[in-house]
Amino acid sequence: MKKINTYLWLLCCLLLFVACEKQIDFTGKVTNSEIVISSFITPDSVIKAQVSESRFFLNDDYTFKSIENAIITVYINGSLRETMQNLSNGIYTASIKPKVGDVVKLIAKVSSMKDVSCETDIVQPSELIQLDTISTWTGSKPILDTVTTTINNESSTQIVVKGKYRFRTINITLTFKDNLATQNYYRLVVDKTTVNGTKVNVNYEYSLDDIISGNTKEVVPGPPSTIGKNVYHVFTDEIINGKQYPLIFSIKDTITVLEPVYARPLPKRTIHIDLQNTSKSFYLYLKTLDAKASANELFSEPIQIYTNVVGGIGILG
Repeated sequence: MKKINTYLWLLCCLLLFVACEKQIDFTGKVTNSEIVISSFITPDSVIKAQVSESRFFLNDDYTFKSIENAIITVYINGSLRETMQNLSNGIYTASIKPKVGDVVKLIAKVSSMKDVSCETDIVQPSELIQLDTISTWTGSKPILDTVTTTINNESSTQIVVKGKYRFRTINITLTFKDNLATQNYYRLVVDKTTVNGTKVNVNYEYSLDDIISGNTKEVVPGPPSTIGKNVYHVFTDEIINGKQYPLIFSIKDTITVLEPVYARPLPKRTIHIDLQNTSKSFYLYLKTLDAKASANELFSEPIQIYTNVVGGIGILG
């Protein structure tokens, strides 16, 4: 009897690994490819756009085809200014640099495809008033090296301390004045650039835990969630409209301190802080992109990435 029970238990365990597969043919409508435009413009640079074709979600090809024969016209404040030139790989460029307050519109035409258009405005930057920093040293670690010496054909190895790494948190307060006359949308971009000879390394890791960002260091009760992480660090002036506001964020940093005998030129490091005033369309695009990446769509409705391309897909921001 005991052997029968054992066999039944093993049979049940084996059944757990048995699965059936049924192939179901797709009977819905296969949509045609649409024009995809990706363009992010600033008042100090010429207008560029990347143009490609969308692909059907059941397509096995994971690459997107660039469009090389598009005719893209640029309108500024309703007036035709020029036709963009194709560089390569679906990248188109214009010679014009838009100004603050301009409304920029792109119209793209491709043979055998539906015409598309997109429009955005160049918003007024906010007034930057003051930048304050406070460094908090959080620890250190010795820089160790192994040195081998040979005396009378006898080698000996010892560990020497060449210096130390000092760790700190740089707490930064950027005070700016929000424009009362308009609804404003912001994005904070901070990078730490290290230049060592011809090698350049850019690190975008920083923390924005300010209340207007929606982020928080507090532990939220309930199941783990990535909602509200705001990885693109965008926010609006909803609670600071027309006010002067101190935006608080921080960076983790490491300083190398060498002993004089081991002194050598160290890499040059620079921190760049960019508080961007963005269009509403670009803000919504980044918000939905963030929500799409962090959502568990197994238990929720699919999230549609925002687009302002009429007749197609993509973003002009």
